[in-house]
Amino acid sequence: MLYLGCHLSATKGNAAMVKTALSILQERGQMYDTIDLCRQALRIEPYDEVLFEHLLRGLLNTDQADEAAEAYTLFSEKLLSVFGTMPAESIRTLYWQALRTDNG
Repeated sequence: MLYLGCHLSATKGNAAMVKTALSILQERGQMYDTIDLCRQALRIEPYDEVLFEHLLRGLLNTDQADEAAEAYTLFSEKLLSVFGTMPAESIRTLYWQALRTDNG
């Protein structure tokens, strides 16, 4: 868990702070912490594409391409069923990267 003067966890009221923390964690190469924080935050904000993109990057950077591809499938199905839309282009690009990594 990230410490920024207090322990940071994902709660409804601190979405902006969580996203800032995720950027810091990724810059520091703390990918497992990134993944953990993303999963916490996505339980609260399940359709947040910024959080999901951080999750995919964390998974890809920890050689978990198969899990990234599976997570993408579930996320895109949720977005399609609830909002009638597919994930952002940047997320689709990460998905294709996961497929290439997993198969190559």
